[in-house]
Amino acid sequence: MELELRHLRILCAVADTGSATRAAATLGMTQPALTRQVQRIERTLGGPMFVRDRSGMHPTNLGEYVLARARAALSTVRDLQPTRSVTTRDQATTPRIRVGSKSGLMLAGILDGLAELVPHAEVTSEYGASARRLADLVVADRLDLALLTEFSGRPVRYEAGLVCHPILSEPVYVLLPALHRAASYAEVPLSELAKEDWVVSPPADDGELEWFVGACLTAGFSPRVAHRLDPLSGLDVVRSGRAVRLCARSQPVPPGVVTRPLLGTPLRLHRLLAVDRQGWLAPYALPLVEYIRAAYDEALPKSTP
Repeated sequence: MELELRHLRILCAVADTGSATRAAATLGMTQPALTRQVQRIERTLGGPMFVRDRSGMHPTNLGEYVLARARAALSTVRDLQPTRSVTTRDQATTPRIRVGSKSGLMLAGILDGLAELVPHAEVTSEYGASARRLADLVVADRLDLALLTEFSGRPVRYEAGLVCHPILSEPVYVLLPALHRAASYAEVPLSELAKEDWVVSPPADDGELEWFVGACLTAGFSPRVAHRLDPLSGLDVVRSGRAVRLCARSQPVPPGVVTRPLLGTPLRLHRLLAVDRQGWLAPYALPLVEYIRAAYDEALPKSTP
């Protein structure tokens, strides 16, 4: 990671307020997002910037060294900027950012990133059942950003005006009732589930059902699809012990169910961030990808067995 002015502002805000919570409020960020940024800065610079005691957060020797130079750099930048009644687009108006997603975990990361990168923006979000639908909404200027999910072996073709930045690739797991016989397995062969009833998502236009059925046929069976339900309703059916379903590795694990990796990782999900190539948010896309990855890494240990 390369240091940017926004990173220096974070360090100065923590030092000035003596608190990650107060610094986050000052900068218009969430406290977890600010903490993650401080941790990334510390990894980049090779040591802790602050120590914490009962009276708050205080700079270490390394922190004092960095802060002195950070304040000088920020002061120089302020001196270079002309005095204007309105200095940026964000101050002149309150921009609205519309985000589409199918993944709640990925969405949390992008909201953290936007809170820091565009702190005065009004952010709204909506659910999209398929990558194709979300991408079309960006092209039609009905969304500004979209978090897309593609299925291994089934890439989606998008309009030329769209740029899709890869975020990460994650293995597909199986979601099982907690008392299922395969819940004790370290890895579950897909063929082990040949006689199960399956829950799948309602049909979309991105080939998810065909992708799932193809993997089952490769494993030697045709799946018995008994339920076509939204994710929340499908979770209830699995919890009841009446079916199983595929899920992302990052699937949260509530009581009554477990997730287990599939033997040999036959299926993967590919996550991408889509933005209009000519849109005003295009320069923010790569920094946002880093926020999404950080949110994923932070949540993952809570989601896996």
